[in-house]
Amino acid sequence: TGRDVIANEEVRSGEREMGIFIQEDVIWQNGIRLRLGLSYDDADRIGNKVKWSVFPFARLTYPVNLSFLSKSQNTIYLSYGEAGNLPNALDAKGTFWVSVPGGFGNGWVVSSVGNDALKPERIRELEFGFTSKWLDKLDFNTLIYRQHITDAVVYALPVPSSGLGNVLLPQNGGASVGYGVTARMISALFQSSETGIWLTMGVHGQRN
Repeated sequence: TGRDVIANEEVRSGEREMGIFIQEDVIWQNGIRLRLGLSYDDADRIGNKVKWSVFPFARLTYPVNLSFLSKSQNTIYLSYGEAGNLPNALDAKGTFWVSVPGGFGNGWVVSSVGNDALKPERIRELEFGFTSKWLDKLDFNTLIYRQHITDAVVYALPVPSSGLGNVLLPQNGGASVGYGVTARMISALFQSSETGIWLTMGVHGQRN
């Protein structure tokens, strides 16, 4: 995918993204399901020195029989996945200059500097959850997760001897860890062949 932008007939910007996604499901007779996935992504919003990024994914689902909920479908699952966030459009591009007036006429100063080694932000998440569905009247799911972010883009001032002035240099260096829990319930208050009323309740807590 991609897009092209022209601003005031002076600035032209193009963005391109491409990727390959592979997924395979393995299902056993007792209902256990294993899903494995892998994606190869590339975009021109990352640095020229960075090659394709690889993001794996895996999910194991196990059916559970709850005797106190007859005619219900219940599963527990464990999943792990990775994803990436692209830098801003010009963070990995070259040096950009702007014209400014001075005492001896117009001059040029640096407005932004790109980093051709800039990588996408990488997000790793591990989840453990439970889902339950009772007939068509009640849906419930809850999960706990741990999220680890690395290679986040941060901006730092260059050393004075670089001559770049007061600009910010994008670089990979930020990291954070977060934990959370979510729960949601959907209940059918009224159902007919043509209409229905449902009640949805949820809660989400997170700490970084």
